[in-house]
Amino acid sequence: MGIKLTSEYGNAPDSPVSYVNYGLVLCDPNIADYFFGYKCGQFAFRLLQQQENKQLSPVVINNYAAYVAHWKEHLRDTLPSLKEAYQLGLEVGDLEFSSYGITNYLLLIYFVGDQLFYVRDEFKQYSNAFRNVGYFGSMIFCMYQTVLNLIGDGDDPCLLKGEIYNEEKGLTAMINRNNTLEFSVYYSNKISLNYLFERFEDAQRYISLAEKYIYLIAGRTPLNSI
Repeated sequence: MGIKLTSEYGNAPDSPVSYVNYGLVLCDPNIADYFFGYKCGQFAFRLLQQQENKQLSPVVINNYAAYVAHWKEHLRDTLPSLKEAYQLGLEVGDLEFSSYGITNYLLLIYFVGDQLFYVRDEFKQYSNAFRNVGYFGSMIFCMYQTVLNLIGDGDDPCLLKGEIYNEEKGLTAMINRNNTLEFSVYYSNKISLNYLFERFEDAQRYISLAEKYIYLIAGRTPLNSI
């Protein structure tokens, strides 16, 4: 609706949000129009800069960097923008998208291949902000514990149980909340740890458990099932 109104009456102060969210939808793998989705995201970003609307910056920057830009840009290049969304969110009082920005930053920094001790230090610096933030905290501490396991901090490298995170308690909370994003982070970590430490049967078991969440993460029904 926002895009339709904009096309008819011109850009409004909140048009950058409409454009970036439209780009986000187009970049859903079930639609996979990455070229046009990326163009929408770029336009949203440029329009935001032109309007100098700082209040909307955390929303637009987070959604563009976390869900649109990486389809056409190197993942590493999106990380500074996510930290910017975090900082701007704190400045304008948008704590929701400030949390989204730093959550996405911490989840993605693990995947760009930086030295694990640097990744650990980044988690340590920002994770305290999530002590009382529900499932965001659960995801962050689950990933944080994974990093610690990989650098040898733990008796069993495939068991997410330590000073930072306890998967036995965490899994119970996830089931109670029934949040698919939490499940995706937990299972992806369990799969990677068991694979890396050559526990292939366990890795396959977690793959089977994770498969039912693949399409739910995007909030859509797979097109081939409609």
